[in-house]
Parts: sequence; structure tokens; C-alpha cells
Amino acid sequence: MQELFQRTAELEEREVQLKQRVAQGRADASAAEAEEARREEEAERAARQHAEQKHDCLWQEAAAQREETAAKEQEAAGLRQQLAAVQSQVAPLSRQLAAAVAYRQLVEKRNAALAEHADTVEAQAAQVAEQLAAVQVEKAATEAELRTARAGLAAEQHSRAAAEGALTAAQEELAREQERRAAAETEAAAARDAAAREQEGRAAAEREAGAAQTQLACSVRLSLPRSVLSMPCHHLAVCTSCAAALPAPRACPLCRAMVSQQLGPVFLP
Repeated sequence: MQELFQRTAELEEREVQLKQRVAQGRADASAAEAEEARREEEAERAARQHAEQKHDCLWQEAAAQREETAAKEQEAAGLRQQLAAVQSQVAPLSRQLAAAVAYRQLVEKRNAALAEHADTVEAQAAQVAEQLAAVQVEKAATEAELRTARAGLAAEQHSRAAAEGALTAAQEELAREQERRAAAETEAAAARDAAAREQEGRAAAEREAGAAQTQLACSVRLSLPRSVLSMPCHHLAVCTSCAAALPAPRACPLCRAMVSQQLGPVFLP
């Protein structure tokens, strides 16, 4: 029983450690999301400054912004799919679910802001269409920056996927530990049932021993063992003291037959 209790305590401790690992994985995922949001915000701020400082390059920047908006929309769609997968995998973790919902709302707001910005840029691009030939060099530079931003985004997505994989592994380990704990509790319950049955058997044996001792007690005094055999009925009914005190004519206390001879003392095993 003590070993089972110790094993149960160890399983509980491992469960706490696994929960800590789950919390650490959730914190890593939140940190990756915060870093991704910061980088996206810096990219958006740089795009706005670039649009304000270079009025003559608005048409090319509009095209780049449209491409960036499409990429952001694709990214948002991917993030929503990833968010749905995370929600189905970590439904018991209410804190991470709330954080994912908040992140989804933030992405939707950012997409709305980007859509409004794209509309404004398109309106300005209609006024500077004649300057398109002068911005080819700037186009190449902007495409290079876009490739760099995509590479950074791919790295962030890879880091987030790794964090989600670690979280899934921790949850699977937690489920296995819970199954082992349930098995240990079942074994403990079986051991307790066996102990209860053993105690019942001991009590029954003690009752049988008490009944046997009562049957072997002197039929007259009931405090000393029977030790004198009456003849010719062969009844072992009384102790030596009661046998000597039987009045004449002596009669067997059990069958009331006349006693011609008393043999004893007889020692029972």
C-alpha cells in the first residue's frame, strides 16, 4: 500500500511538471506571436514613411503595397487555419485559447487597416501614373525588401510550428501519465479490496475458533476445558473438578446415562 501511495505521489509530481512544460510551451508561442506582430508593425511603419518621403514613387509603392496586402491576407488566412488547429488541440488550455482569439482579432484589425491604406494608395497612384517609368529602380529595391520580409516571416512561422509541436508532445505525455495514474489507482483499489477480504476472512476464522473453544469448554462450569471421559457413553463432557463433584449416582451431563467409570484427565490438542 505504501508503495502504491508513493507511486501515486510520483505520478502527481510528474503531472505538475508536465503542466509546467505546457505553460512554458504556451509562453514560447505567445512570445513568437508578439515578435511577429512587432516585426509586422515595423514593416508597416517603414512602408508608411517610405510612401510619405517618396511622393514621386507612389505608383510603384502602390503595386508593392497591393502585393504586400495580398501576402498579408494569405498570411492571415494561414494564421486563422493555424489558430483553428491550435484551438482543437489545446481546448483544455483556456488561457492560450483566449490569447489565440485576441491574436486573431488583432490580425483582423491589422488587415482592415491595411485594406484602408491600400485604397488610399490606389487613389494616389491614379494621379501619378505618368511617373511609372521613373520608379523601376525603386521597384527592384522594394522587391528585395519584400523577399527579405518574406524570409523573416517564414522563419517566424517555422519557430511557431516548432513551439506547437513541443506543446502537442507535452500534452500527449500528460495524457499517458494520466492513464498510468489511473492504472495505479485501480491497482490500489484492488489491493484495498484484497485487504478487506483478508480482514473478513480473519474475522470469520476468529469466530470459528471462538465457537470451537466454546464447544470444548466444560458443560457445567463453561470456564475450564473438558478433560474427563465418561464410560460407557464415551462422552467428554466435564472438567476434572466437575467430574469429582458429580453427585451419586453419577449421570452423564449430556446423555444422562449412568457413569460406571471416569477416565482422565484427557488432554485435547
